[in-house]
Amino acid sequence: MNAISAGTTNATPVGIASVELQLQTLNNTLAALGLDETDIERVDQIASLINDFNPAAFTSLAYQLEALAQNAAQQSAAVSVNATGQAPTAGANSTAEASANTFHAPAAVA
Repeated sequence: MNAISAGTTNATPVGIASVELQLQTLNNTLAALGLDETDIERVDQIASLINDFNPAAFTSLAYQLEALAQNAAQQSAAVSVNATGQAPTAGANSTAEASANTFHAPAAVA
């Protein structure tokens, strides 16, 4: 084995250890933001694909996604209020929906 191949062989475990350390740092930052394990795994996959493990970049992305989700929820609620003239209430339509979706057998003919 020559010096070049020896250096290449040793670089791989160091590179893997570096990626694992970067992922762990990223995961700790994401967990501190309140992301659950599933979301952290998704971000890990993205970070690995793009080879960018910068916690600051993903923190900013997490905040942007959270803001978008909140805006979408607020817009959805506003559309519901505008369509009905009042704020939606939990279970308000449940009885009507249940009866509309219930199969009624035809009455027996005598």
